[in-house]
Amino acid sequence: MEPKDMDYCFLDIKTNEKFMFGLPSNIGMETGASSSSSDCVCFKQLDGDTVKDGSRRLLVAWLPGIISMYYANGTMAKKPFFDIENYLDRRGYIDQITTFGLPSFALDPSFKNNGKLYASYSKMIQGKLIHRLSEYIMTSEIKPENTERILLEIEPPYKWHNLNDIFFGIDGYLYLFNGDGGVQGDQERLAQDGKTLFGKTLRIDVDSRSDSKEYGIPPDNPFIHNTSFAPEVFAYGFRNPWRCSQDPGDHVTGEGRGRIFCADVGYHGFEEINIVEKGGNYGWSGKKGFSCFEQDICNKMDNERFPIFAFDHEQRKSIIGGEVYRRNCIPHLKGKYLFADYFVE
Repeated sequence: MEPKDMDYCFLDIKTNEKFMFGLPSNIGMETGASSSSSDCVCFKQLDGDTVKDGSRRLLVAWLPGIISMYYANGTMAKKPFFDIENYLDRRGYIDQITTFGLPSFALDPSFKNNGKLYASYSKMIQGKLIHRLSEYIMTSEIKPENTERILLEIEPPYKWHNLNDIFFGIDGYLYLFNGDGGVQGDQERLAQDGKTLFGKTLRIDVDSRSDSKEYGIPPDNPFIHNTSFAPEVFAYGFRNPWRCSQDPGDHVTGEGRGRIFCADVGYHGFEEINIVEKGGNYGWSGKKGFSCFEQDICNKMDNERFPIFAFDHEQRKSIIGGEVYRRNCIPHLKGKYLFADYFVE
């Protein structure tokens, strides 16, 4: 007997002799638990099968440049899944650049067959901070840095608000979420400048190449024929998007499928959550949350979209985006967007 949904708590399953055959009678009981609490046995899925090969392994990126691998039983593999820590060499810079390192990675949708991993990272090169998006071929015989193909390289004007999250959308394209470059208040208004890649959501095709670029431009990108925008731009007007995700949708009805949720870290006032739509302008630095920031452009921006939720700094300080919960173990959360906040007094 095998449960169809490994994220569901099965009530009274201990009365099923077929399922319990050969298992100890105290399964599911924690130390000090009452006998009634053991009537429900929960099958906990540690992850969403990050590697997407049926092994149910979880991959976790660490800023120094390592991706650790956890097995379904919760134990961590002794050898990192991916390791460019020595290559990034953060020594001497950590106190100066808080987000310097490896903030995000994404496995190719065909990773099982092609072994391709994409990483966004920051590295000091000849005294300059460089943000990169690179492709790696995962093989046990070759170090990752020896397979690197650099797709995109950006030199920010300042040291914060990096090229942050990346993920493959359900359309097969790679989405990149880039901060405004880091100057306080985006004084150069890079997030509203369509020709720069700062303060933008970018969308590219890693399986093709366009002109002199190491990647292709999806033909339905919203500004592909607009000379006032870089063709990679999918949406703009972001300050420091930190953790973005795409709703897989209800597994029965498909409701919500494809929505992109993105948390944008605020500046001296408000944190916000947006649903990122093609061609949308999310307001920074004309607005922060629902309030004006730069008065001369506030409420005068084209293609403006408003947050679905914003809160002030009396409640929290630095938002961290999450995901839409689509599993079954906590039914009242199903279809809800979950997020967090990083706040240190």
